[in-house]
Amino acid sequence: MPQLDSTFAVLAKHSELLEPVLGLASKGLLRGPTSLGSLAGRAGISLAKLPELARALRAGAGAAVFSEASMGQWHLSCSPAVAADLALMLRGLNVYRQRVHEDRDRVTAVISKPAEPSQFTGTLEKTLEGFRGLETTAEALIDLAHRAQRRFTVMSPFVDSSGLDRLVVLFGETGPAVRRELITRRPFDVAVAPRLPELQALGVQVYDFRIAQERAGRNETFHAKAVRVDEDECYVGSSNMNEWSFHYSLELGFNVKGRAANRISQVLDAVIEVSAVVHLAT
Repeated sequence: MPQLDSTFAVLAKHSELLEPVLGLASKGLLRGPTSLGSLAGRAGISLAKLPELARALRAGAGAAVFSEASMGQWHLSCSPAVAADLALMLRGLNVYRQRVHEDRDRVTAVISKPAEPSQFTGTLEKTLEGFRGLETTAEALIDLAHRAQRRFTVMSPFVDSSGLDRLVVLFGETGPAVRRELITRRPFDVAVAPRLPELQALGVQVYDFRIAQERAGRNETFHAKAVRVDEDECYVGSSNMNEWSFHYSLELGFNVKGRAANRISQVLDAVIEVSAVVHLAT
């Protein structure tokens, strides 16, 4: 059993590919040399994953489970009974990963596409994945606003009139008990300053993170962009709250949930602590 456990530990990294392969082997279907392509076909593995399958089989060869008879020809080195035990163990691991396990940090990619016509957009759409799995920044931020229960904080160094429209919508989508905060920096856009009281009507507290450093002859300020939901979920990316970021430029970011998001929340708390409160009514 200890030897089986150590073999399983070697194969675990490749569990999704090796589970079906070992399932075949346990039925005596890998007694003779089998090509990589034929093996993938029998196991229901996409041909696009042949390089990954080759790496998985080499890992198995290091644990004396498989052997490469000749270039690209593979066969089973252990007994079918051992292959059956390993297949069952890998099956359990796959079920756990797919149905039970949650990563400490969950991350999804977020994108704002550049304005059309765009050579970038056309090129990415031609790839196998295209834009699949990429949520738009606008949709992601609305979803975050809806999920806020205690706190919703937007951190953006640049805000224009279009961005203020978006902020009004985002803060308006949060619940009545949610604490609403905006971290930005002076000088404000000339079109934005007269409209800041619109945020006051929504109960938004605005902070200015721009601290003069007389000795250094410069300001301590920021270029980071983030949106916080409560203390354990956030967006971190390149999008400012302005027209360029949502309608013209390619912007990328991530939605993060978990321990890393909590650390970012602590960063925002520290920023708020050193920032000046902006009195919107004046």
